[in-house]
Amino acid sequence: MRKLAILSILVIVLLVSSCQFTTGEPPVSLPEPAPTPIPSLGPAPAPSLEPGKKIGANRSAVKNGEFVEFSGISTLPNGTRLQTQLYVGDKPLSWWPADKLIKVQNGVWEISVPLGENGAPKYLSMSTYYSFKVWEKDNPTVMAGSGFDLMGPLPGHDIFPGADQFPEELREQLHAGNPVVMMRILYTMRGESSYLGIYEDGFVYCVEETGIRPTMQTTEIWKAGRISKGELDSLADFMRSSRFMGMEEYYSLSTIPCTDLDLRIQVYYQDINKFVTAQGYFSPDDGKTIPDMPYPLNEIYMRLKQIADNKTDEVTRESI
Repeated sequence: MRKLAILSILVIVLLVSSCQFTTGEPPVSLPEPAPTPIPSLGPAPAPSLEPGKKIGANRSAVKNGEFVEFSGISTLPNGTRLQTQLYVGDKPLSWWPADKLIKVQNGVWEISVPLGENGAPKYLSMSTYYSFKVWEKDNPTVMAGSGFDLMGPLPGHDIFPGADQFPEELREQLHAGNPVVMMRILYTMRGESSYLGIYEDGFVYCVEETGIRPTMQTTEIWKAGRISKGELDSLADFMRSSRFMGMEEYYSLSTIPCTDLDLRIQVYYQDINKFVTAQGYFSPDDGKTIPDMPYPLNEIYMRLKQIADNKTDEVTRESI
């Protein structure tokens, strides 16, 4: 487990899953030149390369300011040529080298694209969810995909910091996919942060850090628990019935925030695909509520905090 790294460089390693599917939707066209049309985005990938599948997108890595990489496994013959594309939503990114073909070698494939070169941005957005597709050239029915963002549990950490300290069954759960509901709270000056992740099957984990300033001793506390599908669906129903779906992506109390609070709530569940960031708001009761945030952020914050406080138990802690 690593100490919080410099915030300007973020490395996130996501274990992502693969899928193969056939779609009848019309293809999404790439900016010229493009070897073949880009297939339209489909449902989220399956957890692993199942029997009969021919390609998987198993790993993505981003070192912001330097590169973005993807790799995976394949049962296609050596030398089979593959195409790739990076998207935001269903829009292919024009800077991605979609005309660069890669090959399957000894059952694996990989592609690395430098950031800050050949039209690529120097940094990927911290507030954007990216989707990646890889498929056999001229045969988009043989395809795999993955998705990622740079939110991460905590800046500078791997996607699952401290997971090696979890019991084996919890380690397996952490690497089975990505959370569908996430909340990160960061107090930079106080040197405190917390991260909550809720999986589609109700598995919950929480990471709390204190003393993350340079002159302090850092303590990390890992918690895990579970909520029912009904509780998760109830949370989603509230998000739909409140004004959460129509909120802006960013809110600040004023141009000069009165606190260093940085709160982010991110949801990818069922029909909900939303993230909201709020900065500078004040809590009068030591974090129990943040009442000045625009409705319904405080209500969602309180519900997620209750899950973190009441539905999880400490698994491990470490002082660094």
